[in-house]
Amino acid sequence: MRTPTFKEIGGRIRAFREHNGLSQDSLAKSIGVSRPVLTKIESGNRAINSIELAKIASVLDINIDSLTGAIEEQSVIKRYRAGQQVDEIFQSDIEKIEGLFKMMKGQLKLGGLI
Repeated sequence: MRTPTFKEIGGRIRAFREHNGLSQDSLAKSIGVSRPVLTKIESGNRAINSIELAKIASVLDINIDSLTGAIEEQSVIKRYRAGQQVDEIFQSDIEKIEGLFKMMKGQLKLGGLI
């Protein structure tokens, strides 16, 4: 699990705004910012503060967790299994690569590099 980036939060805002049939201009006015500021928030090019986040959630009639909830990361192999059938050789190769990356990450942690 990881915290979403500003870009991911902005994407969620955009999706909920569009789902509710609101324009950027109308949402921006509702929360007291300009449309260009909202554009930057939705694209992840501007950090959003807690007051703006609360206002957006209120206007969109959602809870803040809908915008800031953690993202569950899946291993590469889980993503492939969920999305499509893959042949056994390809699946085995992906598992080997994933294992190598885990070992490398462990070595970097032991060395104090991450």
